[in-house]
Parts: sequence; structure tokens; C-alpha cells
Amino acid sequence: MLGGNRAQLSKYNKQLHLLQHVGEYRKIAFAHVSATILKLQAMGAELEELRTRVGSAELQRDYGKEPVPLEMHIESIRMGVERLEAGREKAREAER
Repeated sequence: MLGGNRAQLSKYNKQLHLLQHVGEYRKIAFAHVSATILKLQAMGAELEELRTRVGSAELQRDYGKEPVPLEMHIESIRMGVERLEAGREKAREAER
């Protein structure tokens, strides 16, 4: 019977191709993970900045300094949230 192992040979060729490209796939995956880590670190820094801004209102009140108007705090928080949402949207687009 000639060509009876054609399906088996095709399967082995596909597996060989996959094994030969594992290094490339690993590099691509590593780049994605590294980019994600950097984006998460940037978002963490923005969250820390936002936390500091919110906390500064309490400090100013505790030390008797002139209070910052509530509208300014709300605007600062809103802008921080917008930056975080924009970063999250960019991360989602990069995944696609």
C-alpha cells in the first residue's frame, strides 16, 4: 500500500513545524508580557499619584492650611480616572 502513511507524515510535519517555531512564539509572548507589565506599572504609578492627591486634602485640613476647593479635588480625581481608563482602553486595543 503506497501513501498509506500520508496522514501520519502530514501530522509529523505539522508538529515539526510547531517545534521549530517555539522560540519565535516564546519571544512574541515574552514581548506581550513585558509590555503588559510596563503598562500595569504605569497604571499603578497613576493610581498612587491619585491616592496622594486625594490624601493631600486631608493633610491640608489637618495642618490648618487653606483648604483646596472640593471642585478642584473632584476635577483632579476625574482627570486621574480618565487617564486610567484611557490606559486600560489602549491595553485592550493592543490585545486585539
